Amino acid sequence: MGHVLRSGHTSVVLIGSDIPHVPIGVLVDAFRSLAGGADLVLGPAEDGGYYLIGARSVPPVFAAIHWSGADVLTATISAARAAGIEPTIVASCYDIDDRASLERLEGDIAARRVEDLPATRAALERVPLMR
Repeated sequence: MGHVLRSGHTSVVLIGSDIPHVPIGVLVDAFRSLAGGADLVLGPAEDGGYYLIGARSVPPVFAAIHWSGADVLTATISAARAAGIEPTIVASCYDIDDRASLERLEGDIAARRVEDLPATRAALERVPLMR
């Protein structure tokens, strides 16, 4: 995040690699929030963490977070508020952490509940444990 901001960009939005189905509209919302003055944007994951972080500077809120727990989002919001930052929250989504969530994604792609993901769909077709 810091490298991107130091290279001259005015904001950055990062997403997890385990959420190929994040809707483009969520990314647009995050960048619009930052352009509108938000200092921190978070996209909640259903497991209590978050799949998206957006910022205009590196916020001093991540150092004391105990990662991979069900309270990561709550802890980050608390740390942000303690630092005088009110985070903007975008739409929640699920990330791919296990076989059940991978099967959920496969079902969402098949039912067209998510935007078309041709590369992800092709990869799922090659995953032997899904058959």
